[in-house]
Amino acid sequence: MSKKTRDEPLPSREDVDFLCDFLNTAHRPPESGDALATAVDLARWLARRGLADATTSIDAGDLQNAHELRRGLRELVRRRGLETMSAQAIQRLNDAAGSHLSAVRFEVDGTAHRIFLDSGWARFRSRLLETSLALINGPRWPRFKYCTGCDNVFYDESRNQAATWCSQQCGNRMSSRSWRRRHPDRAKQKSRRANTLRIIRNLPYDD
Repeated sequence: MSKKTRDEPLPSREDVDFLCDFLNTAHRPPESGDALATAVDLARWLARRGLADATTSIDAGDLQNAHELRRGLRELVRRRGLETMSAQAIQRLNDAAGSHLSAVRFEVDGTAHRIFLDSGWARFRSRLLETSLALINGPRWPRFKYCTGCDNVFYDESRNQAATWCSQQCGNRMSSRSWRRRHPDRAKQKSRRANTLRIIRNLPYDD
């Protein structure tokens, strides 16, 4: 008998959100461009999450590593169930993953947890990799999806894991595109009517 969904192992919601946020820095929102365009951007992004401070040094090598890791993990999500990544792409991802230092700490109440001994970008990379590993090797990996509406990565929290889009807005956008493809003539007529209404609304009123 299989376990119920709520009993399945899962990284903390905070870690899953960190991973989603990182992967979506490529374009969130899409028109805003790369949120990690420079090393300064990366340092500020980490600082906002409490993983770096004013004394933390982030250089061009860290930025390049972040871009490579982000690109590889996004591809891993996007291609899951469709086609395998090339050996070259996997090698780039493995190189970007590198190595990290961590340790296990035991508490007096009988619990234990992992702590990361790295700092700056390396510490955040460790957290990303631990979360990715837990998701990939666990039953919830299929819930990590690539939105066909905006290209963002999202975590599907629906009961039947059937979500295709990250938001209702993306769902409406894709449904509209699908309708226009199926009814091109009606879509053109609708567009012409909308343009005409916009022109009429902008006409000056006679006194």
